[in-house]
Amino acid sequence: MKIQFTLQTSILLLIAYVFLRKLSSKRNHLPLPDGPKPMPVLGNVHEMLRTSPTACFQRWHRKYGPIITVRCGRQLVISIGDHGIAHNLLNKKGAIYSSRPRFIIASEYMTSGMNTAIIPCGKLWQSHHRIMAPLLDKSSIKKYEPLLDLESLQALSDLLSSDDYSKDLSRYITSILMTLGYMDIEQINKYLFEFMGNIYASLVELFPVLEHVPSILAPWKKTARYVERKTTDIHVKNLELAMKSCTWNWAQNAAQSKTGQQLSTKELAYGIGTFQQAGYDATLILDQIVGSSRLPSFKDLPHLPYLSAMVTEATRWQPPAPFAIPHATTEDSEYMEYHIPKDTIIIPNMWVMSFDNEAFPEPYELKPEMWLQNPDMVHSPFGFGRRLCPGRHLGMSMISILLARLLWAYDISHVYRDGKKVEVDPWDLKFTFTASSAPFEASFSVRSPQHKGVIESTWAEAEKDIGKILESIRSANDL
Repeated sequence: MKIQFTLQTSILLLIAYVFLRKLSSKRNHLPLPDGPKPMPVLGNVHEMLRTSPTACFQRWHRKYGPIITVRCGRQLVISIGDHGIAHNLLNKKGAIYSSRPRFIIASEYMTSGMNTAIIPCGKLWQSHHRIMAPLLDKSSIKKYEPLLDLESLQALSDLLSSDDYSKDLSRYITSILMTLGYMDIEQINKYLFEFMGNIYASLVELFPVLEHVPSILAPWKKTARYVERKTTDIHVKNLELAMKSCTWNWAQNAAQSKTGQQLSTKELAYGIGTFQQAGYDATLILDQIVGSSRLPSFKDLPHLPYLSAMVTEATRWQPPAPFAIPHATTEDSEYMEYHIPKDTIIIPNMWVMSFDNEAFPEPYELKPEMWLQNPDMVHSPFGFGRRLCPGRHLGMSMISILLARLLWAYDISHVYRDGKKVEVDPWDLKFTFTASSAPFEASFSVRSPQHKGVIESTWAEAEKDIGKILESIRSANDL
């Protein structure tokens, strides 16, 4: 009986082995998604250099389909140009599609492998996410409304006597992040973006073998280490200042958490610091809902669907991160009869998705109304799956209240010089990790003396003691 049982077990194990072997063999023989033919050594990099990367990928996707294979040097890259496919892979299969590729310069050399946005999934990423998630969820954003109310009010007040709208609006964003996180992100971005535009940085990411070139022949190593020292120094000093502050802030909250207490000073500093680095019809509706005797408030936002549509359409029409932040597979995978190997870089190609003619009719036109006409349309400006931007709720709140108030208070138009309109080219963009518009001129004219009076009186009466506002946030967190 025992011999018979052992024989039966052996046969079952043999059948299972053969089945798994065939399954594995089938997967390994599945093709990669179609794509442009690569050159030896270079892969497809030479084609990207002939034109802008966005135009290049659009051309490839039109020719080869919604999911394509590209080679950057020897690195295998799969670009996804369809929301449905991105959802199926990055959301539904997040367990194996949520890591990050190896960023030699941006992560290992320049940020000590501690930049939350670009480190692979692992213990450090989980710790950073755990300490910041409670500070950035929807319920927490509600507690920050008094701060956003004050800062957006100051932006309106500043614009009354300013001719530099860009500076005033930048101050709004920077001030909120510095108040909550006690971090000066402008200094850090200065070092990071300056070097990431360096051709050496791009080459090393594409051809990792260059990392082994001796330092004397690789000046980028010295520069990258300099950036790392400066970046770390700023993060740590900001953390120390935040911990000494007598007012509540993100750093104190994170440091006192169970997870925060298990991190080193450097890990905690990077965990907090890198989380900070995330029309006319509307005016008519604002007038109907709000009137001219008071400023729009957070309570008005749910009643301003066109405003929400404007924000959504703006992030579709010019995606802030055209290629998002690449994901990486941690296991072999199979999708649509394609084989996707382990360690493949996955690009959620937001630019291609945003200008898909089938998903968005007339994609190069700015059309907020289409989101009202078809609210089921899909758009994911904040990423996918487990790497969804944790700061998305704060970002949308900051943009929405400021935009509502700007449209209520000001007529925004072209600048005229010598009787001629100064044209603005919306496609004059600068690409790094993000896409940003080239500087342009705009005219902000207060809509009426009554609107001006409301801004001035509201600003004069506003509570400007940041310490009291932060203390109210701390008290709300303790409830």
